[in-house]
Amino acid sequence: MNIPWFEYRGIKSGAMGVVVSAYPPITRAQERVTSLTVPGRSGELTMHDGPRPVYEAYPRPFDCYLQPGADADAVFSWLRAHGDLVVGNEPDRLYKARVSAPIELHKVTRSNSYRSFTAIFTVQPFKYLHPAPADITLSNGQTITNPGSAEAAPVFTITGSGPITLSVGDAQAQLQGIVGGIILDWEMLEAVS
Repeated sequence: MNIPWFEYRGIKSGAMGVVVSAYPPITRAQERVTSLTVPGRSGELTMHDGPRPVYEAYPRPFDCYLQPGADADAVFSWLRAHGDLVVGNEPDRLYKARVSAPIELHKVTRSNSYRSFTAIFTVQPFKYLHPAPADITLSNGQTITNPGSAEAAPVFTITGSGPITLSVGDAQAQLQGIVGGIILDWEMLEAVS
């Protein structure tokens, strides 16, 4: 039987003396939409937040306890900031996460020193392959297919000269005047030369 675990910022829970009681449910993120009630119309009108689906970050709470001798201050320090989260029931997926709520230690019983707590991670809506696949180099005319089930947000580093057409799905980007290269980051919606 595998003991539930998570890895945050490159450190597994067991290495910190943290025991996970059970995994939180695997969740699909909620799509960001606005619902309007239109007078005289049954139901509601759903308006999307952009030309492509946009999803909300959501909480993943882990009920845990500290083993005897575990350093609570070290655990608090580890469970801070932003980091990558890998969960034992999805070891081939990675979440971008942060601990989003205070962590309160509670004594389980008077007779032992186990201290329970809930670590609530706010995870971004997409999962990433873990470990990450190697960078892919494409030449003129080559294509790649997204192996995932969600719309991809790739980062392209483009080098070349003359007019360049980059096609991503149905969208095309016309590039010209590139000197030395350009980075197009679909997730951040930015271009850097």
